[in-house]
Amino acid sequence: MSQREAIDVNDEGVDELEGWKSDLLDEKVISDAYFKSEGIWSSTFNVCVVFISLVISLLIYVWMFHSKVDHFYSEDVLVGILDSVSTVSISMVAYFATILGFFITGFSIFATVTDKEIFVSLAKYCKSGSKISSLKRMFFNFINFFVIHLCLMFVSMVFMILSSFDPAVEIFGELYVKFCSLYYCLVPLLISLSIVKIKSFLWNIYDSMRLGIV
Repeated sequence: MSQREAIDVNDEGVDELEGWKSDLLDEKVISDAYFKSEGIWSSTFNVCVVFISLVISLLIYVWMFHSKVDHFYSEDVLVGILDSVSTVSISMVAYFATILGFFITGFSIFATVTDKEIFVSLAKYCKSGSKISSLKRMFFNFINFFVIHLCLMFVSMVFMILSSFDPAVEIFGELYVKFCSLYYCLVPLLISLSIVKIKSFLWNIYDSMRLGIV
């Protein structure tokens, strides 16, 4: 069902689930829920955003490592690049931590104050052709959002730690700095993944809740 289609429990695009109570207990660990959740490829917009970010990342990589200009020509420059990578990675870690904290808090409040009957309605119905109830779809999407942002934050933390080790310039030299500077190539991709996951998560809540309401 597309985002423009209105949801009604009597529509052809919505099926009622049998044994919905036992269905709620199918997943035993978080990985079961994650692999059943919807990926970022659920819309053309998401695919286009990620593709554009990949192109930007590739252009940055080519400019940094395959252009005629030597961006790593002295030790002072290497130290400066390492410091800038550290600054950017720290900012990205702070961003992902803030996003996770904000949405975890908000979703917890939402799940607490929402009427139980709405959740029951969501558990009974699913999109046509899908075996996942609208309730699971909503919570699985949050799990997907949480795992993706946790991974993005972990990647940023790795580069934050590596770029904070200033003596590495003297010990490992230019190669170490070049490896750390790869983070610049990853930033557009990390940001785009965060954008599409936030967009998909917010839409999924609205999409699920209107089914429970009507």
